[in-house]
Amino acid sequence: MHNFLIEKFGREKGDALYAKQRIRLEELLAKTVGKTKNQMKTLRVTIMPRIALYQVLQEDGISQSEAYAILKTYMVDVVSANMVKKFRLINKLPFVYQLLKNNIKNNLLKNDNWEATLVNEDADGFAMDVHKCIWYDATVENNCPELCRVFCECDDILFDAFTKINFYREGSLGMQANKCDFKFTKAKK
Repeated sequence: MHNFLIEKFGREKGDALYAKQRIRLEELLAKTVGKTKNQMKTLRVTIMPRIALYQVLQEDGISQSEAYAILKTYMVDVVSANMVKKFRLINKLPFVYQLLKNNIKNNLLKNDNWEATLVNEDADGFAMDVHKCIWYDATVENNCPELCRVFCECDDILFDAFTKINFYREGSLGMQANKCDFKFTKAKK
């Protein structure tokens, strides 16, 4: 994030924004209550740094829409781009569909960052509904629910890196749907 801010705003302003973001991050984490150890780790590493930057940018005189655009650029061009490289390597594994299926099911069904149900599973694919998500909850709790859309859009970018798996959804909590409806199918050869 620091390098991104320096590239975007120059050394002096980038350093200043990053310093403010780090302070805000600690403030946000300090006021966060009722979360498990695992949820706090996810908040600290993945969610709150982005919320903190979003808030700091606006406090620095940047409009909400421009702050949103900056965060989206960071998430797409930096965070997602790095993950896509890793996902493309994973995509080369011979049993990538089964690996991904097991990983997603374990994460969504057994991890307290989500409340999800397995809707369908057959030889061609599986579907899951997510009814509660820590990314959505955190953005709502910190008065920036619109920011969750960026996290959701990154899912589309990341899953698009797989050529052996198709990902589809009609909606997500972050896009004002009543659930995230994830559908994964084996890609036709």
